[in-house]
Amino acid sequence: MKELLVCGKNSVIDAYNSDIKIKKILISNKENMKMFDNKKVLVEVKDNAFLNKLTNDNHQGFVALIEELAYRDIEYLIKNKPNIVLVLDKIQDPHNLGAILRTANASGVKHIIFPKEHSASINSTSLKVSSGGFVGMNFYRVNSLSATITKLKKAGYW
Repeated sequence: MKELLVCGKNSVIDAYNSDIKIKKILISNKENMKMFDNKKVLVEVKDNAFLNKLTNDNHQGFVALIEELAYRDIEYLIKNKPNIVLVLDKIQDPHNLGAILRTANASGVKHIIFPKEHSASINSTSLKVSSGGFVGMNFYRVNSLSATITKLKKAGYW
């Protein structure tokens, strides 16, 4: 399974406090070790030079290596009928995707659909920009937005 880096204090702490599968947390200050003492996650102290080699993002001395976020099947939406579903089309910049995740999460959105083609992927950049907005989200990558919207209409979404 592909791995992603989560960078930045708040994003790493949010991931740690969620059900996201964290493989390892790297911190640059030993004093911060106490933030991560209640779960069995490997935490290592590394200097900033090491963290800078891992990522070009502003990591603030906090980097987590996580398993790639899982995508749900659209049938989950049909079965569970959440109140709000956000559909994104042609968002190609990972910075924009991260900003959308952050805003969506703050607005109570927990389900985001986007196409497999011509769309930014959820990557380390979009996770960093989201400032933890990815936590608790359900993501759906679909082949065809048009077909997916038609399917959701038939399921009574609108």
